[in-house]
Amino acid sequence: MSSANAANSTRNTTAEPVGTDLVRLLKALKLGALADTLPDRAALARQHKLSHIGFLEVLLADEVNRRESRSATLRATKAGSIRRWRSTRGTPSTT
Repeated sequence: MSSANAANSTRNTTAEPVGTDLVRLLKALKLGALADTLPDRAALARQHKLSHIGFLEVLLADEVNRRESRSATLRATKAGSIRRWRSTRGTPSTT
């Protein structure tokens, strides 16, 4: 492999940092958490030669999975809090 090809190969798999303008736009769309995985996903998309639509699909699938996971965690936490609250109330006396 020539040095030019090696440089291109390295560049294609290296994660690029997310710029502040893009982070601002992501946050405005309530997609700020994508900024954490975007460089790795972009490198993966280049490595697998994904189309723009394929790349977008991967990013959006990540976000849906993250939100579903967070929602399930919040529901479980809330359910645990309600159970603890109910157990501290005790049962009323029947006497």
